[in-house]
Amino acid sequence: MANINHLSGEPPAGGSACPPEEVGAVGLVYVADGEEGPMAAAAAGQHVDRPDDRPPWIVVDHHVHSVIVAKWPGRLLKVRVLRSAAEQPLVHAGYTRATAVDVLEALPLALLFGSSGEAVVELLNAIPDLSATVIAALGEQVDAQAAAVHNAAWDRWLARVDPGSPFIGEEHAGVLAMGAHASRSPVGAAPSILHALLRRHARDTAGEGAFIEDEGEPVFNASWSRAAACLQHALIGVGAEESLLTAAERAVLVRAWKGTRRAPAP
Repeated sequence: MANINHLSGEPPAGGSACPPEEVGAVGLVYVADGEEGPMAAAAAGQHVDRPDDRPPWIVVDHHVHSVIVAKWPGRLLKVRVLRSAAEQPLVHAGYTRATAVDVLEALPLALLFGSSGEAVVELLNAIPDLSATVIAALGEQVDAQAAAVHNAAWDRWLARVDPGSPFIGEEHAGVLAMGAHASRSPVGAAPSILHALLRRHARDTAGEGAFIEDEGEPVFNASWSRAAACLQHALIGVGAEESLLTAAERAVLVRAWKGTRRAPAP
């Protein structure tokens, strides 16, 4: 995990002074592929300087858990704040709006998802390439045991991060994030990212036929919902930290995913 330190420093000549806890702070910037903005072409060793103190600012997250992944895939950059914007969020927002940064290095995306981040990234990257055969096979799966283990993993995680949560013991099917705690889920923002990727893939490959209307909102139809559940089970299975699941429970969570990945092409 990136070491996010607060370092001392001076603003560039001509720049507005920053509070000492912001100037020199080292943090993270996530840049989605295809993004337009000051960091779109940023690379290690570069200095990025906004020409004025207006949006879009450079959003520098203070901790890996506060990084917002609006679109996948992208790049994760470690930067040092050289000058901050005059308008800042609330103190506990977890990020700084910067107008000038030094890009220190590119970091692996796996850092966003904990100790098993590489496996999470591998699964997320596989979603856009899922064949119709695999989606159909996943859409036929109904695994009550995997659903129960998935619920248990969420409950164990909730008991750790929010022991008083009223949702402990509830059904967690379809849950992507929970509570105000920074990590959002047993695998960080990964469930939300996977859901967004699968929705995009469904529209690209099956069009509106992949969805039904629920209270005026498009949601996955029954087959795609079952496929989504299998993928979320697998995500927890490969990504949740060791203390949340036994090896046998992991095997239950990933078995539909592993089995359908071996399905023959039509």
